[in-house]
Amino acid sequence: MKKPLLFCLLLLLGNSVGPILAQEPQPDANQLMEEVVLLTEQNEKFKSEHLRSYRIFTILNLKNNKIENKSGKPEENWVGAGIPGKALPITITQILDGRYDYWFGEPAIQGNSARTYYLVNFRPKRRGPKANNYYEEGANKFEGYMHVNVQDKFVQKMEANTRDGFNILAFLGRVRRVHVALEQEIRPDLEGIVVIKSLTINVDYRKLLSEKSEKRTYEYSKHQYIP
Repeated sequence: MKKPLLFCLLLLLGNSVGPILAQEPQPDANQLMEEVVLLTEQNEKFKSEHLRSYRIFTILNLKNNKIENKSGKPEENWVGAGIPGKALPITITQILDGRYDYWFGEPAIQGNSARTYYLVNFRPKRRGPKANNYYEEGANKFEGYMHVNVQDKFVQKMEANTRDGFNILAFLGRVRRVHVALEQEIRPDLEGIVVIKSLTINVDYRKLLSEKSEKRTYEYSKHQYIP
């Protein structure tokens, strides 16, 4: 009786160990983000050459709920390939590359069968890259989380806040707080380009003696592939 019982136990163990050994090991969060940054840089270069989008840009004064674009209404125009100017002041690659320490949330892989992602937390490195402008100064202080698509290794969603404030306008102003929310999607119908769906930037700041609170929203649609 002992031999058949032992044989059955070995079969059960063998069946349970097999699939575990076959699983792909989970990457280190910092190694994963190195790959994400490389793919993001390639995507942004491809987008600059082949993607055109319709963008609606709105500046909303959060204190009086008034639109503060120069024209008094949201700015609507086509941006992208073949259209000079109108680019974002800082790219996603510039935000992600070399500025942060990354680690996985719990659990690391979330979502459902149709949309799985790595939950990646991030915070500023003790010695990050030197900031060349106010946008990079803000990026150096971001901490937050992102959803990284498991299959295609791109940032589906990111939310971040600045850890603390920083001076602007040669100390004549100060940014007190910035909150950023980004959403992206991959478009198989556009040669697999990852496009921005929306980017929202809430910023509280002082300019001279005036305290301001603004919400800047970039919404993208009507994407076109330009051969």
